[in-house]
Amino acid sequence: MLLWDRSAAVSFGPRCRLNEGIKVIGLRIAFEIEKTSESLVPNTGRISIYNLHPKHWAMLESGERSLAVILEAGYGGNLEELFVGDIKKAALSSEDTKNVASVTVTSQGPDTVTIIEAASGSKAMEAIIDKSYAEGTDLKIPAIDLVQTMRDTGGIMINGVLDFLRTGSFAPKKAQTGLVLSGSSALHLDNLTGALGLEWSIQDNDMQMMTAGGKTTEEAVLLTPKTGLIGSPVRREEGIEFTALIQPKIRPGRAVRIESARVTGNYRVNKAKFTGDTHDNAWYVTAEAK
Repeated sequence: MLLWDRSAAVSFGPRCRLNEGIKVIGLRIAFEIEKTSESLVPNTGRISIYNLHPKHWAMLESGERSLAVILEAGYGGNLEELFVGDIKKAALSSEDTKNVASVTVTSQGPDTVTIIEAASGSKAMEAIIDKSYAEGTDLKIPAIDLVQTMRDTGGIMINGVLDFLRTGSFAPKKAQTGLVLSGSSALHLDNLTGALGLEWSIQDNDMQMMTAGGKTTEEAVLLTPKTGLIGSPVRREEGIEFTALIQPKIRPGRAVRIESARVTGNYRVNKAKFTGDTHDNAWYVTAEAK
């Protein structure tokens, strides 16, 4: 595995039409991304772009509310999605610091820095439902309705989630009385999946669902000193904490295979923090796994 010649790219634009947006590559890009498997806590990203061309500010200045950002990272020309989120705040850092739409701009020496703050699936978290179900209804049915309202409101992907709810090998459960769902779809989904022994989260604009404490069906990411593992993982009360060179495939819910002098085994990632700078030393992920 070649883990040098690191690079990154940032794309931003209308959430439903990102292909019509702007892609930035070749400039200095720094970022902090925090991801968690907790369902009601959106993953967050803070992305800094150095010396972004002023013409690219037109989109950020448009005031359009539904702007999204994609951060890609990797090595050489091999870039993978590391973060996808709804832009919450963006700013330009210059001598005249200003806040436009959801972006900040400031200056650091001779550089002008555009700072974008975003959250993954934050629009989906705003989804509302108002629906009732008869006594004896299989709880899978309202769970499916809730997922669909979050997709329709937030434009998230739900690849595989509906099939999992319809055909997954978990114990069915029926409503003991009539069921009324009114208000936050995310909160109701959290309650229903808890009753079904499931968990969900939104990772990079894609909802994932699995049995509680389970993992995705993807192949485990192998982490050894030769594949980016830095030092030895530290044992914690709830598992381990490890540091590695950035690999976008490492994310909450996915398994990693650790092979080091002190720790060897399979673990599920619960939290991950990515810190990177294309023009500085930072380029690593610190994760908690169990």
